[in-house]
Amino acid sequence: MCLYGNLWYSVAANPPPALARRLSGPLLVPVHGRDLVTGNLAAEWVLTPRWVALLEFYSTWEVGPVFGRSHEPLSVLMGVVPGLEFIFSPRWSCALGVALDLAGKNSLQAYTPIFSVLCNF
Repeated sequence: MCLYGNLWYSVAANPPPALARRLSGPLLVPVHGRDLVTGNLAAEWVLTPRWVALLEFYSTWEVGPVFGRSHEPLSVLMGVVPGLEFIFSPRWSCALGVALDLAGKNSLQAYTPIFSVLCNF
């Protein structure tokens, strides 16, 4: 079994002025996206030499932007991604899973199929 995690901070980019005017409506309030704090914790279980079971917990937290102000409400989203990985060779593999949004505030909850191809250099 292999456990790993990561944590990162993403700074939101401001939309172009024309798009900001369209998004802000008739009041012309400046539009700024919120910055994101994202944390993941994942585990992998080797089933056979070619098959690996995957499970990941993810969370995304919106925080106030470093640059500018945002008038949007804060949102939080947490969920899990169960999946299965097939290893073709030491260099190539593919993974199939589904992201299940379990809980959140001011965010849309959904399920999202995920397919990825991995190449190791």
